[in-house]
Amino acid sequence: MGSGFELPGEGSSGARPAFESVRRGYDPSEVDTFLSQVASSIQILETRLLQAARGTPDDVSDRLEKRFARVLAIQEQEAEVLLTEAHEEAVAMVAEAKREADRIRNDGRDAAERSVEEAHAFRERAEEEADHLRSDLAERRRGMIESLPQIRQRLLTFLQDVEATLGSIGDPGEAERSTSGEVVDDSSTT
Repeated sequence: MGSGFELPGEGSSGARPAFESVRRGYDPSEVDTFLSQVASSIQILETRLLQAARGTPDDVSDRLEKRFARVLAIQEQEAEVLLTEAHEEAVAMVAEAKREADRIRNDGRDAAERSVEEAHAFRERAEEEADHLRSDLAERRRGMIESLPQIRQRLLTFLQDVEATLGSIGDPGEAERSTSGEVVDDSSTT
């Protein structure tokens, strides 16, 4: 630079510039203090600039680590939200499945009870019908048994009438009379 002023880090001496004192102008101690502050600020900025240009591994590593930590934190929050939602959905599905199972069980139990009731009613009707048929058959049997002597008597009377009719038609021989007598005798034994 043309003024002979060197910035720290540019020259090899690193010494402060010296100014001549004059009667007019600014207070030299204030100017020195100000220049000292400017030089200090420039030195800090140069250090930061060099670090940024070099990308020190510690700095880059720290920044990456912080970014990665933020990404992980966000992903953990999202995962927790997803897990919470999945858990709530699973609880709801289990509750719905239990309600459906209860409904199916109750429907099955109701259907089974209706089937049992229908079976009992059918059995009772069948037993009543069987009892009715048995009593009807017993009554018919009794009636038939009671009417058997009358039927036998009618058959005997009929046979006698037939013999009498046959006898009036012609005089049957002794052989025929004995045969017709046997028929009458056979029917009386039955």
